[in-house]
Amino acid sequence: MKSFLFLFCTLSFALGPKKGFSQDAKITIEKDMEIGIGAVFKLINEQTDYTFVYRNDVLKEASKLQLKKGIIKASVLLKQCLSPNNLTYEFTKNKTILVKKSEANNIQKESKKAQATLKITGVITDKAGGPLPGASVLEKGTTNGVSTDFDGNYTIAVTDRNAVLVVAFIGYASKEVPVLENTEINIILQEDAANLDEIVIIGYGSVAKKDLTGSVGVVSNIGERPVTSTAAGLQGSVSGVTISNTGGDPTAQPNVQIRGLGTVNNESPLYVVDGVPYFGGPINPFDIASISILKDASSQAIYGVRAAGGVILITTKKGKNGKLSFDFNSFSSMVSAKKPKALSAADRVTYLTQAGFDTSSNPVEYSTVTRTDWVDEIFRTGVVQNYDIGVRGGNEKNTFASSIGYNTTEGTLINTNAERLTFRLSSSFKVNDKLKIGENIYYTRTSGNSVFTGTTDENGGQSYNGIIAQAIKANPGVAVFDERGNYSDLLSVSTINPVSTLERLDIEDVNQDFFANLYFDYKILDNLKLKSSFGINSKTRNFQQFKPKSPEVSKTRTDQNSLDYLTGEQQDWSLETTLTYNETFKDVHNLTLLAGNTLQRFESSIFSITGRDFSSELPNLRQLVNATSWTKPLTSYNSNSLVSYFGRAIYAYDQKYILTTSLRADGTSKLPSSASENTWGTFPSVAVAWRMSNENFLKENKTISNLKLRTSWGIIGNINSLDNYPTDIRLATVNTVLGADDNNYLSGLALDGRSNSNIKWELTKSLNFGVDLSLFNNAWSVTGDYFIKTTDDMLLRLQGSTLEGIGEFPFVNGGSVENKGFELSLNYQKNQGDFTYKFSGNLSKIDNTLTSVSNDSSIPHIIGYNVASHTPLLTEIGESLFSYYVLETAGVFQTDAEATAYAVQPNAVAGDLKFVDHNGDGKITDDDRVTRGSAFPDITYAFNADFNYKNFDMRVFLQGVSGSSAYNGFKLTTVYPNQTSVGPEANLSADAMDTWSPNNTGSSNFRLGGAGDNLRPSDFWIEDTSYLRLKNITIGYTFPAIKGISRLRVYAAGENLFTLTNYSGLDPEVGNRGLDGGQYPLATTFTIGLNVGF
Repeated sequence: MKSFLFLFCTLSFALGPKKGFSQDAKITIEKDMEIGIGAVFKLINEQTDYTFVYRNDVLKEASKLQLKKGIIKASVLLKQCLSPNNLTYEFTKNKTILVKKSEANNIQKESKKAQATLKITGVITDKAGGPLPGASVLEKGTTNGVSTDFDGNYTIAVTDRNAVLVVAFIGYASKEVPVLENTEINIILQEDAANLDEIVIIGYGSVAKKDLTGSVGVVSNIGERPVTSTAAGLQGSVSGVTISNTGGDPTAQPNVQIRGLGTVNNESPLYVVDGVPYFGGPINPFDIASISILKDASSQAIYGVRAAGGVILITTKKGKNGKLSFDFNSFSSMVSAKKPKALSAADRVTYLTQAGFDTSSNPVEYSTVTRTDWVDEIFRTGVVQNYDIGVRGGNEKNTFASSIGYNTTEGTLINTNAERLTFRLSSSFKVNDKLKIGENIYYTRTSGNSVFTGTTDENGGQSYNGIIAQAIKANPGVAVFDERGNYSDLLSVSTINPVSTLERLDIEDVNQDFFANLYFDYKILDNLKLKSSFGINSKTRNFQQFKPKSPEVSKTRTDQNSLDYLTGEQQDWSLETTLTYNETFKDVHNLTLLAGNTLQRFESSIFSITGRDFSSELPNLRQLVNATSWTKPLTSYNSNSLVSYFGRAIYAYDQKYILTTSLRADGTSKLPSSASENTWGTFPSVAVAWRMSNENFLKENKTISNLKLRTSWGIIGNINSLDNYPTDIRLATVNTVLGADDNNYLSGLALDGRSNSNIKWELTKSLNFGVDLSLFNNAWSVTGDYFIKTTDDMLLRLQGSTLEGIGEFPFVNGGSVENKGFELSLNYQKNQGDFTYKFSGNLSKIDNTLTSVSNDSSIPHIIGYNVASHTPLLTEIGESLFSYYVLETAGVFQTDAEATAYAVQPNAVAGDLKFVDHNGDGKITDDDRVTRGSAFPDITYAFNADFNYKNFDMRVFLQGVSGSSAYNGFKLTTVYPNQTSVGPEANLSADAMDTWSPNNTGSSNFRLGGAGDNLRPSDFWIEDTSYLRLKNITIGYTFPAIKGISRLRVYAAGENLFTLTNYSGLDPEVGNRGLDGGQYPLATTFTIGLNVGF
């Protein structure tokens, strides 16, 4: 007895109370894994309040189990993991489960008669014929059992012909087969779909993936890549979602577009975090449990006018029953970027001479000795440091999760950086069996230094002459510092020492975001629940940029120091209440009803001013009060409110036919009832799905595991396209000079903008057809969608004459845009013993077209032809939004004779661009312009491969686009020196070596010195930006279990490792409507990281 007690030991995995164990308790398996029985006990223990008691020798020879991600009943999990190992369990007092050898084993040991004598062989497969390695084959009533090998084969010796084989495999329904006269028994197992059901988060609820009627993309592994933003982690993960980087600036965030661009106005996606609309800073990927992207109107319509750009639902990590668990994540990265090349000093003189400049007149300005590689001077290898720590725990009444994250990023341009601090707290408290309360709190603080790199906006307010262009054009014959140690004068009217510009960059830009959500859930009846939540988004920004006097002031440049100051606040609060009813009738009818109401209020204010000419540049004296002069302060205040009522019904019959319908009504203060009849908008949607695989004619099909057809239709409004006060007449302060003295003026009010009381919502109608198909026991899965999305009543600003004296003309509803295309996602996964691999890919094709516009056939975005406003954008019927509107070229004149013979360009010479006279009037004018592509890709695609072998894991991710183009303004400003405001002292890009000359007539680039028409917006500047990028490779190793540490993984990763593209610019992901002014180049990143759980 003492020996027995000595061998008998207990293992308790939790100290606090947790939810009770029952046969129907469900255990969540967070990922595919292979674990031992002891780990299974721990998994059950963490999610129930039972502990396991067993003798050490009981588990000594127990085999490992393969578990699939999902949810499984605890009773089923115990049975399937214990039975193959001749083990059983029973309940004892004090919530303890006793694990022991099967009683049949003891009987068998005592009886010679029970010895096995009949040999049985066979193969265990799934319904598609795929082998199931590790499946258990047990002789019923005994502990005699074996496991299948790598190919699903087994051999077992049973007692006699009356024996019954019991076959089990995790995730599949067990099966009993009598031996009878057979010596070879091949057995097919069916997947137990009731055990593993993936849950998809949708608006105001969740559904099983098999019951989904809309088009929803799900991402659950965003934290596996070492990325610093949610959008960057989503790139390439979901079909129909186009995410483009805006460069490598550490402070920049990628642009997100769902199923094309439906308006020339704002159409950003709505972010919803833990059920509440979120308008704050970036969410730390470490805190995210899953993301659902709502792509079609039937899934978006429940969010009404805020959802025109699509909806991104983010679910953060929550607390759990069980003892405290900690997660620590850390990675360090080295970042470097592609650097453009400038001419050496000697080559610069050669090519400037070729361009027609007199380089012999000033040997200092035209030195042939290279003293500085200015591009190399402003670039560096940056460093990224990231640290996250999270804790989760709780008991049957309380659960909580909290985390802190810190990230600091050095940009690849000197003195550019970003810093981010995040804090999150989530908890819930079960007051009683009916009431639960909780909160989610999120705080983010970001700051950073950024620099203008030369992109230009639609209004032409910025030039292409950014810091990288300045570095290329800086005189290579001049050192960074002069003999006195001061920044050198570059001897140029137009170019400032770029090292000086960056090193003296003095920006304090601090953004703080606070997000809180308080809620309660009340169970009125078992099938009727009330939920109410109050959410608040509060954002503040404090920006200061001090610009010191340039120490290298020269020539005609003058300089004075200045301080730009801006402060802003933004608050958004919402109160949301929903009532949900769910009932199943006669086991085949399931009905879910939802009704709700939303109240939302938004307010923002901004104050800005600039102080100039400070007598001292000491940091403690850089106060506005110490300036000599100030600009006029600018202030603004905006507010709007939204009231909404919504409802949804989901009906499913016999798990075959599913109907989802919703209706939402939104009313906005932007269109007040006193001034508009369009205050309220009503937005319906309907979707149906047919699960064909549950029909009798497909139920026994061995190839098709799941087949569902679905279609949806809906209408959504767009509140983001409306100004806050579009129906109000706006006045502005103006100053009128009295007499000859400019300082003697009279202030007054003038009409600044007309109103339009007839404007109404932009409306987006969406039609979707989809199919979900799984083959060969879900080894293959395919999802396809075809969609047509039409935006009507697009808001456009009325065009008029400036002679009317009105600052801005009103908006009118006057355009329609169509986006149509298809999406395809493909997945394949397979387990072969210790080796698991998964391949996935997605592809989307979208055609974007302006189908109508009032009063005209186009929407102009053209400002002019000079360098500072080289923005040739036009939206024309039959073309994509923001198409390039340019002259067409037909190559380069190779001889003067050829140029002279082309009468439509009378001033052309050899080496000039040849323009096409489209209207045939015998001259080249603006009327000859044509549309030539846009920045938006026709096709986006991605491919991902995951490999796991024992403790090793590897991931390869490729992503790309096709059919996009960019307007290469960087080439315009760095290759050709004879533009407006660029003096002959400037250097050139190394690409100037491939310009046309009598000795290089094969070049497609026009000649140096070819000013005039050559610099006009034309298709010469437009380049294809299609690319294929090796986005990520990650290799990791997870160490075997260590006492006190539940998980220890190390990994190495590379991001943006190589790019295949024909684009000559710094990077094909241009952003900014495709207008490339030499943006901050995207970085290549090499990372080492650590994941620890304990």
